[in-house]
Amino acid sequence: MAEQEATQSGGSQTSLRVGIIGCGRAGLRRIHALARFEGAQPVFASDTSEEALSRLDPVLPASVPRYFSGFEALKAVPADAVIISTPPVHHEELALAALDAGCRFLLVEKPVTCTLAAARRVLARSIQVGARCKVGSNLRHFAEVQGLLSLVRDGRLGRITGGSLHIGHDGSSLPSWGADPGLSGGGTLLDNGVHVLDLARLIGIIPERFEIEAAVEWMANGVDRHATWSLDGRAGRYSFESSWRREDRTYLDIHLEGDAGQVRLLVNPGNSGLSYQGTEHSFQTRYVTPVDSWAGDTLHFLQQASAGNSPEATLEDGMAAIALVEQIYLAAQEGRRMEGRLAF
Repeated sequence: MAEQEATQSGGSQTSLRVGIIGCGRAGLRRIHALARFEGAQPVFASDTSEEALSRLDPVLPASVPRYFSGFEALKAVPADAVIISTPPVHHEELALAALDAGCRFLLVEKPVTCTLAAARRVLARSIQVGARCKVGSNLRHFAEVQGLLSLVRDGRLGRITGGSLHIGHDGSSLPSWGADPGLSGGGTLLDNGVHVLDLARLIGIIPERFEIEAAVEWMANGVDRHATWSLDGRAGRYSFESSWRREDRTYLDIHLEGDAGQVRLLVNPGNSGLSYQGTEHSFQTRYVTPVDSWAGDTLHFLQQASAGNSPEATLEDGMAAIALVEQIYLAAQEGRRMEGRLAF
């Protein structure tokens, strides 16, 4: 497939012009959501794989130019917003190129970059050009997670005093590049761990200063396969797990205890639930129909960008997760209890 010349697609002049870089599994999900949003106009799609580009034909009009290089697409076609759904090692250079090309709203899949230093460079450039950046955060749009966050916001747990947050899978759902450090930039902590750390910050259980202990299991190629860590601070003690070798089918397991109640969240294929026990009443909610969290995350980005607002999770949210991951790596390397900070 030869690269097509840039053409002006149909649509209103006031539509948000959106370019997509990376059309694999995540990118395709976001393109399906983009097709549902009337206020956006796709202006280009890019992927290094001809097969990936060919899969766009049923959902993306033929008039939208396809490119094998995201950099060439950014040079050829003006875009108000850009979605970057490539392997993580390419996130920084593509984000900087998009910002330099005039993009004012940017969605980058998690992890926003592979290192905190790289994320700082993206943040500095976004501030310089006046752009607003979002990190992919589809887990925030799980119905179970929304229910949990509502309980926390409504004060149904009272003061949260402790808990556990576990996330993971057996590795079979990884993309072809998922365990390749040359493309993924890391392992389970950058894949799953950033999700659960983002939720922990949303819940409000990671203080500015804390003590951390960690253990990491490494694969032969230097990628982390399994990690456990604990955080102790003014908000209590919390244990965490992020894994590519979990043998049960539970993807997400969160248990929080407070002085007014406790809650347990489980996300399993086809059998997810939220259980709450409070001082006055209790309830259980089952979720049997999965919500398209990718669509929810993408539509939020498009809606906020169209309105000129800052989408969430923000670049700073993504940076906080990476800063915590780097402290987990360091604590595991040192093999001792260390002081940590929520600073980036």
